[in-house]
Amino acid sequence: LMANIKKRDRSYEATMQEDYIKELHHLYNEFFFNYNDSPILIVNSSKIDFVGNTADFELLYEQIMKKDRAFIEYFQPETGSLFG
Repeated sequence: LMANIKKRDRSYEATMQEDYIKELHHLYNEFFFNYNDSPILIVNSSKIDFVGNTADFELLYEQIMKKDRAFIEYFQPETGSLFG
């Protein structure tokens, strides 16, 4: 997450401390792993660039729009412009 924040170079994110980001990440995980009101798609986005790569965006979009899904589903794409 810290690498993505640095890469984006947004002024309002520049002062965010790593401990704050870790705690926020932990709280998001705690919330979503206990959320039961709708299906959840958990995306490992470390190997895709859905902002800068159209193919990666389309791959992610297809997963989001998929109608037949498990209540909790994990999406771990192995391709993308970041590592291609």
